[in-house]
Amino acid sequence: MIDLNQLSRLPIGVQSFEDLRKENALYVDKTDYVYYLAYSKTKSYFLTRPRRFGKSLFANTLRAFFEGKKELFDGLKIYDYEKNWIKYPMAYFDFVDGNYAAGVDVLVFKILFVLKVYEIEHNIQYDESFVNKLKNDDKELSEGEKLAFRFLYDMMTVYEKTGLKTVIIVDEYDNPLITAGNYYGQRKFFGCLRNYT
Repeated sequence: MIDLNQLSRLPIGVQSFEDLRKENALYVDKTDYVYYLAYSKTKSYFLTRPRRFGKSLFANTLRAFFEGKKELFDGLKIYDYEKNWIKYPMAYFDFVDGNYAAGVDVLVFKILFVLKVYEIEHNIQYDESFVNKLKNDDKELSEGEKLAFRFLYDMMTVYEKTGLKTVIIVDEYDNPLITAGNYYGQRKFFGCLRNYT
C-alpha cells in the first residue's frame, strides 16, 4: 500500500538543495561525491548526464557546500567528513532560463548580472583600466572578452582580500547554444562563451 504522506515528500521538479532539505523532502544522499570532488587535485570538472537526471540539483548541492551551509548537510554523509565548512567566494552561473533565441544580449546580460552580484557581495568597484594594462594592441574587445577580463579582475581582487579562490559553477552551459534558434545565432553564442571562458 502506498503511503500518501511519503509521496508528498517526493521532490518532483525541485532543483534547490536548500529548499529540498528545509522541506524534509526525500533525498538520495550523494554528498560523499561532493566531498571527493571538493578535495581532489583536479581544478575543474565537466559533469554530464542525461536530461532530468539531477544535474541542476547536484550543482545546487555543490553551491550549498562551498557556501559553507553546514546546517543543510546535517544527517548526510558529508556532515561527518567535512571539518572546516568554509564559505568560499561563489560565482553561480545558471543558464537554465532565458529567451536565448532573442539574441546573444540575453547571455551577456545573465553573465553581467552574476558579475555585478559578485562585485556587490565582495565590495568590488571594477576598474576598466585593468583591461588596458593587459592588452597589447588597440583592437576592440568583444563582449565576451570584456566580461572575461572583468571576471578575472574581480577574482583577483577577492583573492587579495580573502586569500580564497572563487568557486565557479555553471549550470546548463549548453542551453544558450541549443535554444539560439539557428546556426548563425549558435555561432555568436559559442563565440561569446569561448571568449568568456
